[in-house]
Amino acid sequence: MGHIFIVCGPPGVGKTTLLSEIVRQGPLKQLHRVTTRAPRPEEGDNGRFNPEYEFLSAEEFMGRLAEGKVANFIEWNQNFYCTDVGNLETALNSSQDYVLHEDMPSAIHLKRRFGSRVTIILLFTEDLDELLRIQFAAISRRDWLIEWERRLGLKYAMAIEKKKGMVTAAEREAYIKSKMRRALPDLAFIAGRIKAGEDIRVMPNRKDRQVEAVEYFKSIYDEIKQNLVGHRNFAFVLMPFGDVRSDGKPTEVVNFDKLYYFVIKPAVESEGITCWRGDEISKRPDVLQDVIDHIQGAQFIIADISGRNPNVFLELGMCLHLNKDIILISRDERDNVPFNALKPAQDNIRRQLQRMGTTSRKDSGCPKGQGGWGSTAVSGYQACSGKFCRFRRNQ
Repeated sequence: MGHIFIVCGPPGVGKTTLLSEIVRQGPLKQLHRVTTRAPRPEEGDNGRFNPEYEFLSAEEFMGRLAEGKVANFIEWNQNFYCTDVGNLETALNSSQDYVLHEDMPSAIHLKRRFGSRVTIILLFTEDLDELLRIQFAAISRRDWLIEWERRLGLKYAMAIEKKKGMVTAAEREAYIKSKMRRALPDLAFIAGRIKAGEDIRVMPNRKDRQVEAVEYFKSIYDEIKQNLVGHRNFAFVLMPFGDVRSDGKPTEVVNFDKLYYFVIKPAVESEGITCWRGDEISKRPDVLQDVIDHIQGAQFIIADISGRNPNVFLELGMCLHLNKDIILISRDERDNVPFNALKPAQDNIRRQLQRMGTTSRKDSGCPKGQGGWGSTAVSGYQACSGKFCRFRRNQ
């Protein structure tokens, strides 16, 4: 599965130059955005495409919007920009990783839509600490602001010189103020989302230190790739959280956290396999997408279907659709376990035992063989010493 690194930031911080160098060094490729603006002289004459944009007329752009083929769109300087959703989905379903230049609000939108399959990187003139110190209600002339104004001035001068025009101080100042007035609300919005706990990386691109910025990006890339769910050996646990009143037994309360942290997680990790539950993997708005990603990436699933919790059964249905290896556990009697959940789980365990070269209960550590039972700290459950048959209700 591919991963998309979305690079955003205010105008003038060096996004285009930096992205060109990142793509040149590999292994990432760049995804196109779609725009109605005309190609700039420095972008060459390559027809409808260049490395960063697909150029459309206003009519073609509206046609694509009407077909529902875009993930987002904005207006900037009387031109429209969007990202083709088909391109994003193709990239995410490939084995190639990509980098995408986006505006700041659109980066947040795409993150909420695609979840952990994308990473937002905010390019700024300074680091995260400096960004979070900015008082947007009363901006003072700190180093970051002076440097940003300088870069915007250079950008304006380069554009005018390419048109063989004259740069005037008044026009340069008006250009800088216009760009900053449009970008500061977006920058404040990003800072607010970071303070709210969203997963957004801030990459400093300081004056004359582009090499450092490229190396910083590589460190983010390496970290993300190492931690992607598809690259980890882990089990994923589906179960309720906290204290839940037992279904059909109003006087009985089940502590599912205790079961998870003192029984399931230690048992799995004793086999050298990382164990995660839904509340450990995400603090982002798109929780469901992160759950789906972890279901897809897990080596196997453990599902506690006690009390027939609807969220657990929703996620269990996803697992059955994806033909995942599943271990079912339950406090309920066998007759209370739905047959359409029990049989696929039994078939999965048989497949696992066949991979081990055995189908006997004795060799598998099944409680009806010689696996050995030991009482746990959680009422209603026991733990078997066998590798695949660890959990079962007291009989």
